[in-house]
Amino acid sequence: IKKPQRWLEMLSRRRATITGAPTFAYDVCVKNTTAAQRAALDLSSLTHAWIGTEPVRATTVANFAEAFAPAGFQLNGIQAAFGLAESSLLVTAMQSPEVAGARYVDRTELGRNHLVDVPANHPDAVALVGCGRELDDMRVLIVDPETRLECSPDQVGEIWVSGPSVAQGYWNRPEETARTFGATLADTGEGPFLRTGDLGFMCAGELFVTGRWNDLVSIRDTKYYPNDIEDTVGSSDAALMPGRGAVFTVKPNPHADEQLVVVQEVNRPALGSDLTGAVEAIRTGVTATHGISPHDVLLVEPMQVPTTTSGKIQRSACRQRFTDGGFAPVAEWHAPAAERTGTAPQLNLGALGNVFKAAIQQRRSQ
Repeated sequence: IKKPQRWLEMLSRRRATITGAPTFAYDVCVKNTTAAQRAALDLSSLTHAWIGTEPVRATTVANFAEAFAPAGFQLNGIQAAFGLAESSLLVTAMQSPEVAGARYVDRTELGRNHLVDVPANHPDAVALVGCGRELDDMRVLIVDPETRLECSPDQVGEIWVSGPSVAQGYWNRPEETARTFGATLADTGEGPFLRTGDLGFMCAGELFVTGRWNDLVSIRDTKYYPNDIEDTVGSSDAALMPGRGAVFTVKPNPHADEQLVVVQEVNRPALGSDLTGAVEAIRTGVTATHGISPHDVLLVEPMQVPTTTSGKIQRSACRQRFTDGGFAPVAEWHAPAAERTGTAPQLNLGALGNVFKAAIQQRRSQ
C-alpha cells in the first residue's frame, strides 16, 4: 500500500503469469506510480490478474489497463471473480466469451431490481463487470430475498450458493448459521443454500454482482446502490481517494426521513489544503448524477473508513462510527435544518469555514 511499485516490480522481474488483489490495490497502483515507473516494467507475461470485490468497478479495470499498457499489460488479463469466506473462497471465475467487458444498464431501473440495457454513453448508464462462471461443482441461483423464489433473467436478486466448499456454519452461532446457511426455495424446498447477502444477476452463464442487499440506500421509497454513489463521490475531485468512501443513511430525528451521509477519505498530499472545492464537488456530483442531495459530507484522513481485510467497505460500521461521533474530519458540511426553505449550506472548516460563510453572507446581502 505504501509503495505499490514493489508488487509490480516483482511481477515484472519474476515474469509472473498470475496475480490477484482487491480492487483498491489496482487503484493504488494507478494513483501512486509515475509514467516513468510504469514504462520501466514488463508485464507482458501476466495472463491473469485476478480482481475481487463487491462489485468490481469498471473504471478500475479500464484505468489499470490503460495506465500499464506501456508495460505490455493486456486488458483481457484482468479477470474479475466472486467469492466469500463462507464458501472458502471462490464461487465464480473466468469470464464467458459471450460477455465482453462491462454490461451497461439503466441506473433507475437497477434500483427497482429490473435490468434494462442502455448504451454506454446513456446519461443514466451504470457499468457492471462480469465475475465469471460457476466453478466446478458450485451452483449459483439468483433469488428474491423476500419471497425466496428464483428471479427471472431480467431481475436482480440475492446470490445463493451451494457446493462442496460452502462451510457448515458459524462457530457457536446456531441462529445465524440457520439463517445464512440453511436457505431453501419457497416453491420447491430445494436446498440448503448459502445466502451471500450480495445482489446480482446471471447473463450468458456469467455472474454480475450489483451490490449488498442490506446496504441499499432507501430515500423516499427509492432505492440506490451505495457503491454507485461512492463511485461518483470518489471521482468528483482529485483530492479524494477512489474506492475509499462510504455512503449510508441516518435519521436526524425519529420523525425525519432517511438522509444521505457521505464519508470520504482524502489523498494524503491534499491534507492541509483547502478542501472546500472537494466538498462542493461531492454535493454537486451526487445531486446531478443520482438526483438526491447529501445531508452530511465528511472528509477524513486515509485509512479511516472501516473496511474488511480484503478492502470491502463496512458501511454499517461506518454508520455506527458516524452516529457515535467517532470520526475526526479534516473538512465537513452539514445541511442546516432550514435548508428545505432555501437557507444557504454551512461549511465547517475551522478558520477557513468562517471566511467562506462570511462570503456567503455578503453575497446573500447583495
